[in-house]
Amino acid sequence: DLPVIVAQDGRLLTLGDIATITRRPKIAQTEVSFRGKPAVEMRLSRTRGADSLESAQILRRWVDETRPGLPPGIGLHIYDERWEYIQDRIQLLLKNGLSGLVLVILILYFFLNARAAGWVTIGIPTSFLAALGACWRRSCLHRSPLSRRLCRCC
Repeated sequence: DLPVIVAQDGRLLTLGDIATITRRPKIAQTEVSFRGKPAVEMRLSRTRGADSLESAQILRRWVDETRPGLPPGIGLHIYDERWEYIQDRIQLLLKNGLSGLVLVILILYFFLNARAAGWVTIGIPTSFLAALGACWRRSCLHRSPLSRRLCRCC
């Protein structure tokens, strides 16, 4: 309904009267849609030393706080949650580690006397924790806010 010209007789000539108007994207423009409706994509990018799981929790809190204030018909949807893969891998690692430890302990008790098996059972996790602690302290692999406050090397 954009006016183009007013004729001598007072009739208004609009752009819609002389042309077909369609709304379409520019050539080679990317269109984003969600469930058939136009959408805007926002990406959460973390810094190099940031914790992916912590960033995901911050995003979830922000979405939960922002969603109620949106106008009707506007929504926030999280997709491609790669942090879930990290969480699943951590859970798998813990499950496999614990089941392996139980198997080792059972085999130790089966082949050694109880006292020797007990000392080896205590020594295995202790040596792992000591090795991880040495690596953590030496190379500054720790990046949590609490650890940064306690560490003097960073």
